[in-house]
Amino acid sequence: MLFSNIRERELEFHKHHNRVTRDLLSRLLIKDPTIRLIDPVEIMGHPFFAQIDWQSMIERRCTTPYKPEVQGPLDLSHFEAEQTNKPLFSPPESTDLSQANIYNGQSAAYQVIDRAELFAASESDMDEFGDDFYFA
Repeated sequence: MLFSNIRERELEFHKHHNRVTRDLLSRLLIKDPTIRLIDPVEIMGHPFFAQIDWQSMIERRCTTPYKPEVQGPLDLSHFEAEQTNKPLFSPPESTDLSQANIYNGQSAAYQVIDRAELFAASESDMDEFGDDFYFA
């Protein structure tokens, strides 16, 4: 359902989204990747981000308005259980993953990882999972 909504439905906004927010989201979520807003410099220069001092952020001189206290890299206590209990990967309706996992013309490779295996792993063990994985 999620993937068909992305492919087939038009983007809808709530009344509280202003013109600048709508413009940014609309340009980031264009279905055609050849005309979608993807250039980081253009994104950073969008009026939505006008109040951000990017140089200070890059130099890590910014203070955050809220810094949660966490117990480690896998601490999910600041997220609602409704969100953390959802599947971490929503497979496409098609079972042909060679067509479903296309990103920038390349097929994405996924590694299936059992949730218990991930949450039992230490930080140093996380490297073995790689960057591209999803949960069964």
